[in-house]
Amino acid sequence: MWVKFRAHNSWGVVMRAEGGSNRHELTLYDTTGRLVFYLNYPEGNKLIQTAEAVPLDRWVYIAIVFSGQVVTMYFDGADVGSVTAPAGVVQVDRVWSWVDF
Repeated sequence: MWVKFRAHNSWGVVMRAEGGSNRHELTLYDTTGRLVFYLNYPEGNKLIQTAEAVPLDRWVYIAIVFSGQVVTMYFDGADVGSVTAPAGVVQVDRVWSWVDF
């Protein structure tokens, strides 16, 4: 998804995906401006995080790729990181996104 951030707001949710009892979120991490993708599931949580703050007032491309049990986050085409999720965690039934940042 293409996103343009105007400020590094505290815990601004960019996108939420839900499936079964699992809820995953792409969010700005407090006021550091780093992006974090959380895999939230009943047995625990995993996250992928950018090393640097996202730039302000510039369009950037963010992708979250689910491939089998591996979840990878891309920022402007660069692989930010991956995590391996337990079976069934990558099920996604609903996705919401927010546009005002």
